[in-house]
Amino acid sequence: MKTWKSSDGAGWPQVRALTILLGVAACGSGSVNFAGLKADARKLNVTNDVELMQLNNGMFVALAPDNRSNLVAVDMRYKVGAGDDPAGRRGLAHLVEHLTFQGPGNGDGGSIFDELSTRALSFNAFTDQDVTHYVSVGLANQLPRLLELEARRLEGACAKIPDAMFVRERDVVLEEEAQRATPAQALMLEVKRAVWGPQHPYAHPIGSRDVAQTTQAEACAFFAAHYAPKAAVLVVTGNFDPKVIRSTIGHRFVGITRDGAATARRTAPAELAGTRSEHTGPVDHPLALVVLPAPAWGDEGEALHELVMNAFSADLAALDTREPWVRSTAVGYSGVGYQRVAVAQIEVDAPGRLDDAVAAVFRIGQDVLQDEDHDGNADDNDDPDDRDVAHYLGALRGRLQTATITDADTFWGHGRMLADYLTYTSNFDFAFTRMRATDAITGTSATGYAKRLFRRERSHVALVTPSNAEGGRALTVIAASTQDYDLPAWRAPADPAEADQPIALTSPVPAPAIEVIQLTNGLRVLMYAAPRSPAFSARMVYPVGRAAEPGDQAGVADLAVRLLEHDFDHAYARHEVDKINWAMRLGTQITRNIDDDATVVTSRGLSMFADWHLWRLAWLLDSGIYSPATLTTYRKEFNQLDDEDGSPAGRLLLAQLYGARHPYAAAPPSGGALAALTEAQLTAWRRRALTPSGATLVVCGGFDPVEMHRHIVDLFGELPRSSAPPPPPVPAAVAAPGPTWIGRRTKDDSQVRLFLSLASTSDRIQDRAAREVLSELVNDRLRGIRESLGASYGVSVGYDSRAAGSTLDISASLDPVRAPAAAAAVMQSLASLRADPRSAAADFVRARKRLLSRALASSVEAGDVGARLEDAVRTGRDPLAIAQDASAIAKLTLADVSRLVAADLDPARMVVLMTGRHAPLKATLDAAGATDVRWFDE
Repeated sequence: MKTWKSSDGAGWPQVRALTILLGVAACGSGSVNFAGLKADARKLNVTNDVELMQLNNGMFVALAPDNRSNLVAVDMRYKVGAGDDPAGRRGLAHLVEHLTFQGPGNGDGGSIFDELSTRALSFNAFTDQDVTHYVSVGLANQLPRLLELEARRLEGACAKIPDAMFVRERDVVLEEEAQRATPAQALMLEVKRAVWGPQHPYAHPIGSRDVAQTTQAEACAFFAAHYAPKAAVLVVTGNFDPKVIRSTIGHRFVGITRDGAATARRTAPAELAGTRSEHTGPVDHPLALVVLPAPAWGDEGEALHELVMNAFSADLAALDTREPWVRSTAVGYSGVGYQRVAVAQIEVDAPGRLDDAVAAVFRIGQDVLQDEDHDGNADDNDDPDDRDVAHYLGALRGRLQTATITDADTFWGHGRMLADYLTYTSNFDFAFTRMRATDAITGTSATGYAKRLFRRERSHVALVTPSNAEGGRALTVIAASTQDYDLPAWRAPADPAEADQPIALTSPVPAPAIEVIQLTNGLRVLMYAAPRSPAFSARMVYPVGRAAEPGDQAGVADLAVRLLEHDFDHAYARHEVDKINWAMRLGTQITRNIDDDATVVTSRGLSMFADWHLWRLAWLLDSGIYSPATLTTYRKEFNQLDDEDGSPAGRLLLAQLYGARHPYAAAPPSGGALAALTEAQLTAWRRRALTPSGATLVVCGGFDPVEMHRHIVDLFGELPRSSAPPPPPVPAAVAAPGPTWIGRRTKDDSQVRLFLSLASTSDRIQDRAAREVLSELVNDRLRGIRESLGASYGVSVGYDSRAAGSTLDISASLDPVRAPAAAAAVMQSLASLRADPRSAAADFVRARKRLLSRALASSVEAGDVGARLEDAVRTGRDPLAIAQDASAIAKLTLADVSRLVAADLDPARMVVLMTGRHAPLKATLDAAGATDVRWFDE
C-alpha cells in the first residue's frame, strides 16, 4: 500500500480588522458594556491530522485520530448509488444497501446487522444518487470488530441470504418508499425532470416500486458489478493508534481482490439554457422557482458561490418585507455531489405575479453586494437599515469560516466529510481549500460572480400553480408481497439470571471539569474549557417556555425570543461603532430554541473570538429590541397564514394524555393571534420570563478559563434581576381514563400509521435510567415487526419527558396488508410484559448492556459537553452528574424496571391513534382490540 499525509494547516491567515462605520449616528457618551474586550488581530492554527492510504486492490483509506473521546467511527463509502440503477429497476442500489446487512456477522447465527446491534453504539446507512454510505460508531475497543464487519460486507455473501430474508428486506424497502411517498414528492420530481432532463439520474428518486419485481439474482449481480474495493473509501475517525489500525486494515482488506466494479459513472450537469416549465401540484399558493448553476461539492469556487447566495438570500427576504404580493422566499440546492444547481423560490399571492417574481430574482441577483442595504449581522432576525458593503462582506466571510471550521471539528460528521472529499474531489487539503478560498473573496470577485450567475440564458424557470383537486394528486398504492415469514429475530445470547444483579463497573467514566459560577443576580454559570477545541458556544437556558404563556397571549413566548434583535438605531459613540463593526464580522451564529418548558438562546463561533461571541449574547439579552420594521414584517406573514386548528384527532390525543385544558394540549396560535401581539406584550414577557434569576449560562470551548471567568462576570453580572413576578408553574398533567382509541381516515395514504402513547407516572429525573432501559427493552421486543413480519421500515420507542408530564410513545408506519398482524403483535407484546415482567429477563440483560455501552462513551469535545450540559439543565437534572449515567444504569435490576412497567404501561392511561385508508385502518384497529373508536375524517 502507499501512504501519505495531508497538508498541514499551520500559518492560517490572520483575521484583519476593518474600521467601517455602521449606518448609525456616531455620537453620544457611550452606553455599551464591552467589558474591556479588544478588537485586535488574532491567529488560529488548526491542522489536518489525516493519513491517507491506497491499498493494492484500489481501496482508499483515511485515518483521522482524535483522542478527545473514547469513541471511534467507521465510515464505509461506495461510489455507486441510485444513479447506477438499471432501467426498470429503480431502487436496486437502495435494496442492495439493505441486503448487505444480512451477510454473516458472527458464529452465533447472527447477521452483520445483528452484530452491529450488539457491538456498535449506533449505526446507519444511506443511499443517494451518487453513493452508498455506511457508518458505525462504537467504543474504541470495538474498532477491530467494526472493521471486520465492514470487510465481511465488502466480501459479500449475497447468494447465501435465505430466500425468505431477501423477500423480507425487499418488503421493508417497499415500506420505506411508501413512508416517504407524498404528492409533494411527486411534484418535486416533475420539476427535477424539467431541470435535469427526464433520463438524468438526479431526476429520479432513490427508490421506486420497481423493487417489487426485483429478484435476488439481479440484486446479487448488481452487487458483484459495483461494490468492489476500487469503488470503496474507508474512513476511520476517533480514538485509535494509527500504526496499529493501519496494519489491521492492510492485513484484512488488501486480500479482498474481487475486481468487478463497473466504470465510474460520469454525471452530466444540468442544461440550463433559459428554459421554462409549468406545473400544477399540492401547493397552497403559486411558486416561482428559478434554477441557476452551482459548483459541485468541494469545488474551489464553492465558497464564493455560497457567499453570494447568502447575500442574495438576505436581499430576497427583504423583497418579502417590502412587497405585499410576496408571501415567502427561500434559497436552496438541488443535485447531490457530482453536480448541483441553486434554486431561488418565491411564493406569491396570485398566478399573475409569477412573472414579477422571476424578474425580481434576476434584478436582485444582479445587484448583490452593490448597494448599502445589507444586514451585517449573522443573526437572521436582525434587519438594520444601511450597512457598508465592505463590512457586510466581512460578516459573510466570517460566517463561512465559522461554519467550515466547526463542521470539520465535529466527530459525528468528520468521517462523512472526509469521504465526500475523497469521492467528489482530488483535493487532499480537505477543508483548508475552502478556508483559503473564503479568505480570498473580495467585493470585486463577489459582484463579478453574481453578474455571471444571475443571467436568464443560464437558468431554468419552473412555475407551479395549485392543483384543483383537494389534497393533490393521488398515490398509486402497490402492496408489498403477501408472503408469510418464518424469520425469528436474532438475539444475542443472554443469561436471564444476570437480570437480578447489578453490573460492577471496573472504572468510572471520567467527568469533564466543569467550573460553577454563581452570580449575584441569580444567574448560574457552567464553564467548560477545552483548550484544543477551535469551537466556542455560550447557551443561555431559561427554565420557562410556551406552557407558561398567559391564556390570552398565545405565541408570546416564541416571539419574545425569536424577534429580539440588536439595537442598531441607538446613537452610539464613535469608539462603540468601531467595536460593533469588529464584532459583526466575526462569524458569530445566534440561534434560538423554545419548547414547552425551556427557552435557549445560543451564540456560537470560533474559539479565537470566544470573548466577542460571549459579548454578542450578552448585548442581545441586555439591550435587544423589537424593532417596528421587524414587527411589521412578521405581522404581514402572520396575517397571511392559512390558520388551521391543528389535527382534531391529534388534539384529542393530547387532551386525553394531559387534560383538555392543559397547556401541553393547547392548539397552536392562529396567525391573527400572533399578529395581534404588541411590542409591550413581548417586552413584558421578556422581563418576566427571560431573567437571570433561575437561568443557567453554559459556556464551552477553547479559551483561557481565568480570562473567560472575568468576561462572564463583567458581561452578565450586571444584567438586572426582573422586578416582575415569574410566570406561574405549569400544572401537572391529568390523563383521562382509557384506553382511548382514535381512527383518522384518509383518502390516499399508502400505509397505516400507528401512534401509541402511554401517560407516565414515573419520575423523569429519579427514574431516568430505568426509563431508558424500559424503552430499549420494548424496542427490542418490537423488532419482530420489522424482522419477522417485514411489516414496517422500523418502530420507534421512547419517552417524551416534560416537566409537567411525560409519555412513553411507540410509533410505526405499517404495510396495509400486514398492519393488523403488526398492531396485534404490539398489543400482545405490551400485554405480556405487563402480565409477567420476569419473562423479559433476557431482554432486560441485553437492553441494559447496550445502554451501558452508550453511557460509557465519554467525550471532552466542547460541543458534545455543551449539548449534554444543556440537556441536563433543560430536564432538571444535576449538570455536574452527567458522567454518572453509566453508574445509574449499571445499578439497575429487573425489579427496578418491573416497577416502571406497572407505572408506565397501564392501559388505563393509553391513547392509540391510527391513520390510513378506511378498510385497512378498521382491520388494524379491530386486530389491536379497539373499542369505542372515535373516528375522524381528514
